Amino acid sequence: YQRRVRGKFRSWMAAAGTDTWEAAAAQVWDGLGQEQPRAMPIDSLKTRFFKLGIQVGLTMNMFVVSILVMILAQNNTGAVYQLSLEYYPTFRALFLICLFLGCYGVDLFVWKRLGLDYRQVLGVSHNHNYHFLIGASLSLAVLVFVAFAMYVLTLTLNLTPNKHVWPIAALVVVFGFMVLPLDLWSEWKGKEQRYQLLYTFGAVLLSPLSTLSFGRGLIADVLTSMPKVFSDLLFTGCLYASGEAFDDQWDENTHSFVRGEICNDHSPWYKAAHLVLSVLPFWIRLVQSLRGYGDHGGKKDLANFLKYSCSISVVVLSFQSKESAAVHAGWVLMSVVSTVYAFVWDCLMDWGLGPRTVMTRVHGHARERHAIKPGWVWSAVCFNAAARCGWAIYISPDQTVAKQHTILLLACLEMLRRAQWIVLRMEWELEHRRAISALEPVAVVRSGSEEQAKHTSDSDLEESLVHEPLDSTCEHS
Repeated sequence: YQRRVRGKFRSWMAAAGTDTWEAAAAQVWDGLGQEQPRAMPIDSLKTRFFKLGIQVGLTMNMFVVSILVMILAQNNTGAVYQLSLEYYPTFRALFLICLFLGCYGVDLFVWKRLGLDYRQVLGVSHNHNYHFLIGASLSLAVLVFVAFAMYVLTLTLNLTPNKHVWPIAALVVVFGFMVLPLDLWSEWKGKEQRYQLLYTFGAVLLSPLSTLSFGRGLIADVLTSMPKVFSDLLFTGCLYASGEAFDDQWDENTHSFVRGEICNDHSPWYKAAHLVLSVLPFWIRLVQSLRGYGDHGGKKDLANFLKYSCSISVVVLSFQSKESAAVHAGWVLMSVVSTVYAFVWDCLMDWGLGPRTVMTRVHGHARERHAIKPGWVWSAVCFNAAARCGWAIYISPDQTVAKQHTILLLACLEMLRRAQWIVLRMEWELEHRRAISALEPVAVVRSGSEEQAKHTSDSDLEESLVHEPLDSTCEHS
């Protein structure tokens, strides 16, 4: 026994590249996003996690400062007020994209710590990890923040001769990052991951023509939390395409721009495009539900279709809510219905929370365990309910309840809500698959012909379940 133990210790020390027990004990095994774990010093691992903490902290600090500047820009005096009337939507969209990338990186870290095999569900490689996502989000946030700071300083101190350069620079940085052929994070094959994301995003836009998968449905769900990003990018593209960004003149007396009426809802073409892009995320998810019903014929897909139909009605009614009191009342009613519907769906269908009888009837089984502590789960339920209260206002592009800076805060809240929703959604998906796979062998035996069932006793059935190889049963299934 001692020889076997010494042999194992020697093998361990040889794999760790050390010749002493003390040196081997000072190392740990970690994959760092790679498929095969490898030995590395504890100090090196601590340094990496310290860097991750610094990256997350810097990203959040820059984001908070940007939010404060945007809120102050709502005052109807001063040069910074120009920000809220011109490039405010541009920087808001870019910061929200960077924020969600960071939140998703934190989600990957949480899944890793909980032991949830998200790679199996999403169909991604081991290179898809929080090291890459958090590093990428920090890099983008730094570059966007620098452009934002230079733009604000140009408005206030005339730091640079042309204020239009910095919003363009921020846009080029973010979208250039996605298509840049260089492998900036070669350790985790960053170029391959970025191109895979673009491919999946294109497949999502082609819904329902493309095949529906859990990962594509998850991306579409994320897009439903970002309708403001679509409309903000529309406004930015219109400013540059029409030339209004370069032909405007700032009136110091009236604190307003003197320019054309192309890039606002007074233009029929712009209003039509605004409506289409505001509805687009929900439309994608709606047609995905129809595709799911066509593929599987499940009633849950029809219920999901109804949920996104309610969301689309909220968006459409908001465009006409100023026209009459009846339309505004309809918008309020549908906002309440859609919010309650979405909240119940989150808890019951997406997270698997509810009475055992209801869960068994809806999903075919009840939840048996929680990978996440119940206290955290119910905290997420309460946060989800609170964040949903402002959700209808956030997705309504033509509402008059909240101002622009309030919409920014609601957008940040929605990003955080979606991030915690994803954590629980993945946890329930794995639990659901585990329960279904556990029920399948029993279903196979019970689905035999009635003629054979008549001649099979209970003891024979039990013996067949014990002695029949699992692989052959699954293959038959």
